[in-house]
Amino acid sequence: MLQNFSGSTLAIALVATTAGGLSPQLAVAQSAADSAVRFRVEGFAGTTTDTRPIGKEKNKDSKGLLPSMSFSYGETFKGQFDLLAAEHAGDKSVAGAAHLGFKASAHTTLGVYVSKTRIKTPAKLNSERVGLELVYQGDKTAFNWIAGHEKVGAATVVAGTIPGYTVVDTYGDKDGVFNLADVTYYPRPNWALTLGHRYGSGRHGGVAGVERAYKWQSSTVSLFAEGRFGDKAYSGAWVGLRVRFGGNGASLRAVRDQETYTNHLKDDMYGIGNSRRRTDVALPPPPPEDDDNDCVCGACYAT
Repeated sequence: MLQNFSGSTLAIALVATTAGGLSPQLAVAQSAADSAVRFRVEGFAGTTTDTRPIGKEKNKDSKGLLPSMSFSYGETFKGQFDLLAAEHAGDKSVAGAAHLGFKASAHTTLGVYVSKTRIKTPAKLNSERVGLELVYQGDKTAFNWIAGHEKVGAATVVAGTIPGYTVVDTYGDKDGVFNLADVTYYPRPNWALTLGHRYGSGRHGGVAGVERAYKWQSSTVSLFAEGRFGDKAYSGAWVGLRVRFGGNGASLRAVRDQETYTNHLKDDMYGIGNSRRRTDVALPPPPPEDDDNDCVCGACYAT
């Protein structure tokens, strides 16, 4: 686990090593440990009720990869870049996000979050989010909260017909607010239990998840299961594998403390589906026929 030193601790270590005849570079090296880049990748597969009949295929599969790179500079600056490549509800999705923040206290990080998600169909729907982020990391609990503004692109899709009506799905074309919140409890260093809440495009969703980590050579590998349970189509369940490279195989609690941020792009995918609103559009009446039943155009409409 990377060690964190405050400015006063570093000064004491510097004085002690110098007084003992050792090179002060040893103490500086400890501080340099805080300036690090860390990589992790997540693979997931499961099912979803997200209703987006935009592509050619309509199914409930949800699977993909989420790579992340977290980094820090000294004890203050914390950041992370996220990516997503997935097949979700019959559509291919790609997404990217960035977290940038600073340590406001020993346990609290404040920052900003931006993301963009695209469904790769002829409609090319985009979802964009920007918000403020708060992360609290205690001894056995952690809290992550993001809230801000979202915009979903517009598209209209004919979903089908019923007698006298055409069924139309309208996506996006509006701004709104979004919210992502998680509380995580660590009953043991390599176990994590998470409960949370999601809100996007006018839909609410609950979150439940469990993660179990193992040491693998110099990395940390974990198995996880998680779900979303909410309004309309805001539901799904996944199982998967996360690999955190480096860190000498530290415990799950330790590596999540180093990472600071969570990759939320699975939830950003739902923003587009949650914006769907279904309406029935009345079909025009057929043209009337004359007494000889020879009306073939609109010229014989009654006046």
